[in-house]
Amino acid sequence: MASDASTIECRLADPEDLAAWDSARAESRQRCFANAGALLRSLHRNLTPLRVIECWQGGRIVGGCFGWARGDGGLRRFQTPVTIGHGSLWVRDASLAPSPAQSLARDVTQSLVPHLARDFDVIDFFVDPRFPDIRGFSQAGWTVSPYQTYQMALADADSHWRGLERNLRNHVSSAKKKGLTAEPSDDVAALETVLSDMAQRRGLPPVNIRPHLDEVYREFRSAGHGQLFVARRPTGEIGAAALILWEGREAGVYMSAVSGEHGRDGANPLVHWAAIEWLAQRGAFDMLDLYGTEPEEVGRFKKQFNAPLAWGWQVHRTANPGMQLRRSLRETWFNLKQTVRGRHG
Repeated sequence: MASDASTIECRLADPEDLAAWDSARAESRQRCFANAGALLRSLHRNLTPLRVIECWQGGRIVGGCFGWARGDGGLRRFQTPVTIGHGSLWVRDASLAPSPAQSLARDVTQSLVPHLARDFDVIDFFVDPRFPDIRGFSQAGWTVSPYQTYQMALADADSHWRGLERNLRNHVSSAKKKGLTAEPSDDVAALETVLSDMAQRRGLPPVNIRPHLDEVYREFRSAGHGQLFVARRPTGEIGAAALILWEGREAGVYMSAVSGEHGRDGANPLVHWAAIEWLAQRGAFDMLDLYGTEPEEVGRFKKQFNAPLAWGWQVHRTANPGMQLRRSLRETWFNLKQTVRGRHG
């Protein structure tokens, strides 16, 4: 069937039943976790209500997206973070030549805008670098911005060790001399502890993340697609933890955190090095994605792994121009009043 935005129907999917969505997405050329449906289902149940949209054409799913609502200065924003299953917008294009795939990608994105505009004023997607037609976003009026992530090739542990920056190698060696250990573990409570500690240090509101961690780890671990690593001091105190998930020969750091008390004792470099060494020794993986969305986030610590910098895309669009204009006018009026008050204050 010829691709045409008018022939594509957008439907809300049930986050509790994503079997068809998962199967269709697995056929896309974009990277995704094998258990992406389980991951989204757990997020929906335990952390925040998700909206999952399927794009249907000719009796089959040809694309889709997922995200949740966020408030931003009175605007309703549809958004997803980069680490959740790689790209939040995808197109089923495995069997298509480049030109039809680009046409389908364009039509899927065009059909999603009016669908999402009913409930949202701003749309934000993270798009995998292998999305068929990234130029189509710019041509259709989207704002396209790059995000950065470090992707480490997993050849063998010895070559990786030599490739790390000296500062990072010193931190790992120093941590071992202090008696810290890092190894595979099924202690999900340890990850919860350091994540909660990190959230508290950053002033974030408390969130009961344990049910999500339990469910995701159970699903991925039982399917052979995940492993948790925990670093501890000789006293048994938890220093850092990292949850690695993978699909095929590509792995990614889904979540990692370090305890504030152990931020300077090398626990974080040690637990990441333990994961790298474990993955490399198995010879079943080609790449570990360290993830990150902004240069300052992937800088400093992750930069020391000397992994090649890869690029993805964040695409942004105002779905409701009228709301955007009203907000702009309100902000202008507010700033004007503040200026006048300042002059006569």
